Amino acid sequence: MEDHVHLLVKLKPKFALSDIVRDIKANSSKWLNEEKAKFHKFAWQDGFGAFTVSQSQIERIAGYIRNQKN
Repeated sequence: MEDHVHLLVKLKPKFALSDIVRDIKANSSKWLNEEKAKFHKFAWQDGFGAFTVSQSQIERIAGYIRNQKN
């Protein structure tokens, strides 16, 4: 999608979701901004949305993410 990204991740309870999202945003921003020839200054918006998914729905959700337009 042009303006957002979907991730399907499995986290152990000892990891805080906010820490994981912070690290993903920080590392991806750094990488994108080092590629100056390809991108303008990149920044994530504040905040994020997160949802829990039951084990029985993982393949359905993964398929939804895989089949989105790029």
